[in-house]
Amino acid sequence: MRHSAFSSGPSIAIFALLLALTAEGQMDTWSGRLHGGYVLPHREEMNALVTGHARGVGFRMGTAGKEDWRSGWSRKGDVWQGVELGWLYGGSASLGHVISALWILELPISKNAHAEVGAGLGWATAPYDMQDRPLSIALGTHLNAGLHLALSQQLRTFNSSVLSLSGGLTHFSNGAVQLPNLGINNIHLGLTLERRGNARATDEATLLTTGSNDAEHFARWTTTAAVRAGVRDVPLAGKPLHPISSAMIATERRWNQRWGCLFALDITYNQSLRALSSEPLATNERIQLASGIGNQWHFGRAHLALLQGWVWTNPDHILGRRHLHTALAYEINEHVSFEIGLRSFRLRADYTFLGIRCRL
Repeated sequence: MRHSAFSSGPSIAIFALLLALTAEGQMDTWSGRLHGGYVLPHREEMNALVTGHARGVGFRMGTAGKEDWRSGWSRKGDVWQGVELGWLYGGSASLGHVISALWILELPISKNAHAEVGAGLGWATAPYDMQDRPLSIALGTHLNAGLHLALSQQLRTFNSSVLSLSGGLTHFSNGAVQLPNLGINNIHLGLTLERRGNARATDEATLLTTGSNDAEHFARWTTTAAVRAGVRDVPLAGKPLHPISSAMIATERRWNQRWGCLFALDITYNQSLRALSSEPLATNERIQLASGIGNQWHFGRAHLALLQGWVWTNPDHILGRRHLHTALAYEINEHVSFEIGLRSFRLRADYTFLGIRCRL
């Protein structure tokens, strides 16, 4: 089984970004979580792998408050930010275990409920191996990217602790850097017991004075340009990796400090198309023009973009035209941001990239 030097690049980048995002606040709260669920068989090949219920645990450390960028998100409560160290058993020997470290944001949606979004790394114990694990076709590498989405509702409040019920989805895959890469989509319910620190235990009067500041200063319209590079593995697994490069220009209409609408145009030089063609491809036959529209959320120096995209020229006949474009950017300075992201087609992660984004 070959190993790609590029596969360590996104891993180091995600880990560095996770540390940078978490370093903005001092750790003053912690929580423990037990969860159980089911790995979604989103493709027919997954049916043979999903033979039992998934289960896992998580331990979170972080900080809550309303200072700086969090004041824009604190209309109904505290904004929590931190790291979750987790363990997941997929439900069968072929899915194995995943040890993860995820950067987590808890955003209030009511006084007693919040939404969770997270990203980070996961280490799979049972990736595909032609000799040792020929049936483990969910993941092709030990190291994978992780994404987390959930909703949580408080059940009971104690003196300095809170018991909550949550439900959500956690995804692990390597973005087709190395096949096979069906991915693990774990749907779960969980119970969380949180021990709150001083920053979390604020009263409603403080929330009203610090969380409702309407003095918002930002540019209503912004334009950015980005250059990106990545690689893609194309069936059959074990063949040479194909480099992919792209450039994007995007315009955002900011509605407030928290989010805005994003419109983007993308041009990609996709050399993996030649592996799927029976005849040699000219340069212009490897160029893909695409557009996208969606939202971008702002968390201080971090920015998360989710776009619905369409490939208009030379689409991959296996993946199709429609895709979800996800990118997480972190500002190096006022004008330049580091970026990591991927495209996914029908719940299939494809084309992981690293990039640099510049504000024009």
